[in-house]
Amino acid sequence: MKIKKLMLVVAAISLVAFGGLAGCKAPTIPNTPYDLEILFWESGLGREYIDRINVEFNKMHPEINIHLVSSADVSTVPLYASPATNTVDLYFVSLPTYLAHKEYLEPLNDVIGAAVDGGSLTIGDKIHGIAKRMKEDGSDDLYVIPYASTVNTLVYNADIFAANSSFFIPRTTNELINLANIIQDTSKPGGGNYVPFIFYNTYWRYITEAWIAQLDGVDSYFDMWSAVYTDIEGTRNENDVRAFTDYSLGKGKYEALNVLQKLVSRSSNIVYGTNIMSHIETQTRFLNGEAVMIPNGSWLENEMKNAKNHPNIRMMRPPVISALGTKLGITENQLAAAVAYVDGTANSSETAAATALPPAKLDAVRAARGIMHTELSGHTAFIPNYSNAKAAAKEYLKFYYSDAAMKIMQETTRMPIPVTLSQGEVDTASWSGFSKDAFAYSQSFTPIYTSLRSRIMYENGISSFSRNAPSSKFAYSQNVADMWDLSQYITEETKYWNNNWPIFKSGIGIN
Repeated sequence: MKIKKLMLVVAAISLVAFGGLAGCKAPTIPNTPYDLEILFWESGLGREYIDRINVEFNKMHPEINIHLVSSADVSTVPLYASPATNTVDLYFVSLPTYLAHKEYLEPLNDVIGAAVDGGSLTIGDKIHGIAKRMKEDGSDDLYVIPYASTVNTLVYNADIFAANSSFFIPRTTNELINLANIIQDTSKPGGGNYVPFIFYNTYWRYITEAWIAQLDGVDSYFDMWSAVYTDIEGTRNENDVRAFTDYSLGKGKYEALNVLQKLVSRSSNIVYGTNIMSHIETQTRFLNGEAVMIPNGSWLENEMKNAKNHPNIRMMRPPVISALGTKLGITENQLAAAVAYVDGTANSSETAAATALPPAKLDAVRAARGIMHTELSGHTAFIPNYSNAKAAAKEYLKFYYSDAAMKIMQETTRMPIPVTLSQGEVDTASWSGFSKDAFAYSQSFTPIYTSLRSRIMYENGISSFSRNAPSSKFAYSQNVADMWDLSQYITEETKYWNNNWPIFKSGIGIN
């Protein structure tokens, strides 16, 4: 079985790495310790920035020859075989199930432990603490580092908001629901002229997962990615199906989906049929003004730069889930005031209300407000452990995460970077408001992301908390039978996970 698997892998690598690039024949690249072959997925970033980084790296290491193979289509490499069939030394691609293939990967502990920027700060220090979330549970070895980042949240048409005095940036989910009502209220300025939302159905997870983490806490959120469930006695249970089936009132999964169902099940709240549109179609129609908000990411402006319409778009932080106020024992008005206070936008009465709260409760709101989803873990840099140029690849990574290289990336792409800069700033004066938002958030947020670091997850290919995309099932349909309410959704999801969990456990050799 192993031999068969590797034969299939070799074919897949040949297709993914070289198909559709320079021609039918793969390029011939010297396979020496000083010839560094890099396979690079452009992922909306383009290759200009990495070409510029390569020039600067070669000034420091003229003895290393860089051979860059790049394409916008190189998104996933399923596996890698051996030096005889694969000469790539460094990958910049998307491989979220990397731990299923760790036998082929070089540990990068020495890379993230390297000091950069002329001080004591290490690469691990700069990458938002992500290293601990990308190591396999129970292991000290890190095999991948994020080479790019995104910020994923609600994007809004700032021109429409500015033209309508009754529209506002919501601070809580109750305010978001109220905003959707105002947008359609003909008695309000501008009301009745717009549709609140258009969306690509899986992108709502960027918002709902933020709400889950806001309410349950970041550690609890990442526990779900390891199928760890903490019961009422405080006992942590591994490989526990309840990590997926606990929809208790007041818990993150229930409350997040409750908000989502209210938002997208109302016909006038969404562009009809949006839940079956492609992401490009929803983005195009959003830019055309068909809706005022869209769950999306920092790639939107770059990815749609050739679109005909370019309104002024901006990003907002995910509204804080109103159920957090209930959990903290504070009112909705106090919660909204606290959000405004930590944002630095509070008026005098809101400041008074926020500062009157116990410090622990205000800190809880501050922590929730900082949480945002990112695709950090969807952009994976790694080195095959059989590479002839491992040392050169590690030197390259050490430079890649320096301020010098990251500023090149930032200035060229005007998109978020996967690190916090050690010092100095990037001049963003000429950037769009959207790009400024994304960069500012990327430097200050608490990131949440897919973290497949547990065997039951990566060996069974489980990459979502949900079997069914909730926004797709909740979205309004003229055929009522196609719509699920929250109760039906929970029933169907619970049935799926309970029925399949024994199979998933058996897949990793446990009862």
